[in-house]
Amino acid sequence: MLTARAVSHVEAAGPVPVGCLAQRTCWRAVGASLTVAFGIDVSRSEGDVTARAQYSRSVASSRSGAGLVGRREVCQVLDDLVAGARAGRSAALVLRGEAGIGKTELLDYLAGRAAGCRIVRAAGIQSEMELSYAGLHQLCSPLLSGLDQLPEPQRNALGAAFGLRAGTAPDPFLVGLAALTLLAHAGADQPLVCLVDDAQWLDQASSLTLGFVGRRLLAESVVLVLAVREPVARESFAGVPDLTVDALLERDSRRLLDSVATAPLDRQVRDRILAEARGNPLALIELPRRWTAAELAGGFAPSWALGAEACAHALLSQGTAAEDLYREAITRLERTRVRVNLARAHLLYGEWLRREDRLADAREQLTVAYDMLSRFGAEAFAERARRELRAAGKKVGEPSVVDRPTLTVQEAQVARLAGDGLTNPEIGARLFLSPHTVDWHLRKVFSKLGIASRREIAARLAQAATAGS
Repeated sequence: MLTARAVSHVEAAGPVPVGCLAQRTCWRAVGASLTVAFGIDVSRSEGDVTARAQYSRSVASSRSGAGLVGRREVCQVLDDLVAGARAGRSAALVLRGEAGIGKTELLDYLAGRAAGCRIVRAAGIQSEMELSYAGLHQLCSPLLSGLDQLPEPQRNALGAAFGLRAGTAPDPFLVGLAALTLLAHAGADQPLVCLVDDAQWLDQASSLTLGFVGRRLLAESVVLVLAVREPVARESFAGVPDLTVDALLERDSRRLLDSVATAPLDRQVRDRILAEARGNPLALIELPRRWTAAELAGGFAPSWALGAEACAHALLSQGTAAEDLYREAITRLERTRVRVNLARAHLLYGEWLRREDRLADAREQLTVAYDMLSRFGAEAFAERARRELRAAGKKVGEPSVVDRPTLTVQEAQVARLAGDGLTNPEIGARLFLSPHTVDWHLRKVFSKLGIASRREIAARLAQAATAGS
């Protein structure tokens, strides 16, 4: 993470006099990364699904008749695409922009404006990037009743790609033609709007196929819109018209901030949020949600920011001053929902205590850090805490079976949640996976752990934990 990277530079530099150039340079590095790291840590602590849901609810409340706040021109482009489809024309568009800039909301807007059209949607999923045609299957599944209408070579190619027919790996050109024909047939019955979110995470085969389709849509009453997170580049979409969703202008940022603020904003607080958000709608919506009414009224920063600041200053301090700052950081971060920052504060405090030869106190802090970081799946930080615990005199075994390379990170997360009794849909909601993908991961977990059902997972994990302690 950017914050961890910046703090590591501070930590490596060791204690330096307050106010010196080194301290100011290191603190700027930490401050510059706070906005991005905050979003990442919220996602890890509470899950991407929670963040997306909060974002959708907040932005929905700020819409006007002209569309999303500050997105009038982009919304007009999307309206024109739908109007063209109703008139028998086709079009493809790639929406590009950074995380949180509002691409998903624009896709939702387009779906809401496509009354009378058939809508099919898909989303790229990181865990399925190695599964050929997984993304294309998501998009085309609702249309497969028209598979038999395709010319035989195309029908066989697409059927083989989707595992509906036996055969060798299909010709990518025929799969592209089949997908194009399938969409065209569906559009002939009713204008068709195809929406693909997080297209940067599509598998390569699906990405190439959708790029092929996008470059050949002409007069099929089909609209294809793909949202791609920058700066990830996908050459597959070269030649498809694109539109960059830029940061909001300052006046629009203020409008959005005013619409979601939960309490009156002090002018200095408003300016601080606007500066940190840099026109990113998700940051504008989420930052004030983490602050109390008193903090929004002005004069001081929110608990998570003060906690991060205290932790950074502790790294630059010595003796009693450092200990007081670490304790302040932990106290403040305990009031927030960004639990990964709290876990890291315990880790840094524990490391400091070990260096001070206060081994019993160090073991207490490091144990808390190790447990939290392991639970969050922050493998690198958890391993660092484990090494520190052993250096502090506490015997800590090698990582349990769920943390060893025999399971991927995704498989380990699925195994833990299944062991806690969650169903596949519940696990999927936590990890932003489809239930089908969760089941796929579980089958691999069963094979690697040598078990036959999910009822055995909890016992197997407990056995592994006992062996590692």
